[in-house]
Amino acid sequence: MATRYPHQCALIIIADGFDESETVTILSALREAGIYTKSVGLTSGLIHGAHGIWLMPDCTLADVYETINMNKVCLVVLPGGEQTLARLEPDPRLHRILRRALENAGTIATSAQGARVLRIALGQNADTRDVMEHQIMLRNGLEQSVDRFAGELVRRLERAPAFSYA
Repeated sequence: MATRYPHQCALIIIADGFDESETVTILSALREAGIYTKSVGLTSGLIHGAHGIWLMPDCTLADVYETINMNKVCLVVLPGGEQTLARLEPDPRLHRILRRALENAGTIATSAQGARVLRIALGQNADTRDVMEHQIMLRNGLEQSVDRFAGELVRRLERAPAFSYA
């Protein structure tokens, strides 16, 4: 499907140990909706998922600022997976991407586990309550299916003011 919203971009950040089901479901839903979406790897080359599935990301964290207009990033997804979140947590490049997305009124979607990465990226003393309410979507684990969460992300992006112009 053609990109219906070329003026916006979604990023799905992965590292070894990522949750394959969550990643692929969200990636597919966003792309099917016509949202320009890039998978971004912590490193170059194939990334090994938590259950043995390998994924070749579109670009790396090192490439993001060279290949993507950060003013267009409307969504950053941090898929679940303890290993992947542990690898992403200390990376200052990811911290910059997350802060930039929030500064540009973007949304960050992750699991409850991923909220720890956000607190570190935003600074230990950051008050995230206001941001959490409007710009951060947390998936409620087993209580919320990945399909439903992906659908909510798509609907949120389609309702966003930036999507109202052609």
